[in-house]
Amino acid sequence: FDGDFSILSKQLGVDLDFQKIQNLLLGQTIFNLKKEKYKVGTENNNYVLTPSVDELPLLQTLLKISSENFKISEQGLSQLGKNKSAKISYPSYQNINGKILPKEIRIQSVDGNKLGSVQINFRNVVFDKPLKFPFKIPEGYRKINL
Repeated sequence: FDGDFSILSKQLGVDLDFQKIQNLLLGQTIFNLKKEKYKVGTENNNYVLTPSVDELPLLQTLLKISSENFKISEQGLSQLGKNKSAKISYPSYQNINGKILPKEIRIQSVDGNKLGSVQINFRNVVFDKPLKFPFKIPEGYRKINL
């Protein structure tokens, strides 16, 4: 990846970095849960965690953890007063070489009257192999920066 995460950060309404994006793709929380205390409730076979004291009063967070496998089933962010929110859900997980990883990720965002949606399905996951990304810009095309 050659660039920054500003487009995705703007869409989700929170500053993102490599670690937060990686956590999102691995089915882990975007925010560090050890930094604050949470209220715990239940809803449809999920434990629901909400901050007991809002660290960022303009940003609300929500975390749902499945009571069946203790993996994240949904995490959400919303900016109060801006009609901006994002919901990241993990409908299913898969066991690959003893590692439990999301099989599917759904991201839905709202920014005013704009709706966005991304669905990621992992069909093949490989660990500990060197990666190569051979690529060159084809003749007649030019590189653009977003």
